[in-house]
Amino acid sequence: TIKNAKSYNDNLEKNLVESTREIIIRDLPDEVIDISIDEIKEFIDHQVDSEKPEEVDLSKVDDEALKLSEYNLMSEDGSKVFKNYDGEKYKIKDKKLGSIISSVTQIKKLREVRVLKGYTRFHYPKEHSVNESDQRLPFLPGYEVFGEGMFIQFDTQAIKKWESNSSSQIKSRLTDMQIRQEQTSASLPFPSAKFVALHTFAHLLIKQLCFESGYAAASIRERLYVNDGEMSGILIYTADADSEGSLGGLVRMSDEKRLVHSILSMIESAKWCSSDPTCIDIGSPGTRGLNKAACHACSLIAETSCAYMNSLLDRGLLIGSEKENIKGLFKDLI
Repeated sequence: TIKNAKSYNDNLEKNLVESTREIIIRDLPDEVIDISIDEIKEFIDHQVDSEKPEEVDLSKVDDEALKLSEYNLMSEDGSKVFKNYDGEKYKIKDKKLGSIISSVTQIKKLREVRVLKGYTRFHYPKEHSVNESDQRLPFLPGYEVFGEGMFIQFDTQAIKKWESNSSSQIKSRLTDMQIRQEQTSASLPFPSAKFVALHTFAHLLIKQLCFESGYAAASIRERLYVNDGEMSGILIYTADADSEGSLGGLVRMSDEKRLVHSILSMIESAKWCSSDPTCIDIGSPGTRGLNKAACHACSLIAETSCAYMNSLLDRGLLIGSEKENIKGLFKDLI
């Protein structure tokens, strides 16, 4: 059996070499010397070696490590094209908006791998694994989808200045949310002012883009790149197995003229909610009391589009709040 398998593999390699040779020399002029079999073998061996993936220590891989690599790639200047990524970055020229948002990367192609690890019920803390076997299998069910999107990079120094100028007011407004997060939702990120502001911005922009571009509300997703350091960005993207992931609509909407118009319209709409003044002053606590000024009329989106269960949101940090005398992050655009 081993001998037959070896013979079969040898025949496969021989057929591969011969077919490669025929493809290479098919359109060559007659005066060009034919490429030898040895040269083709050497070329194939080199290609196989160069495509071998690097060995990765999976124990050191977590969501934050992946996000840092993604953030560094999407924030690089110029155009970057790889097998599963095609993005081009440009600087925001609009003076008012450019003081808060430094750049935008138009992503014509991206790949997302979705893996199902397990699931939980709302009032049932035990996690149910998708693996029913007694043994721990070395794989999980998953699939990959391709799509497009836009990466918006914020000016970290501008955000720090805004936080510093309104530190006491922001602390007073977010204290209840932060306490509830520590008590009931430790798996969620800590709701710092920067995180809540950028998360709310992502939700409002998704709703605005759905209104302007015609995308289904559940087809656009968010991914936040926020930490205590210099990482300050959001990815708005669509990646589905159907055609909505490749229509080019989000790339077109990320053109500077269109995007600036969308963001200005978004901020104008965010100034008023049909549930105001209750929404902006009292708040809509939502799941486990983890929201402030955020309700279905203004900031909540489809559950499948939000990475944080439609929580850790506050419209007041973007447009300001008279109750706490907070100047919003986008106060200069209002």
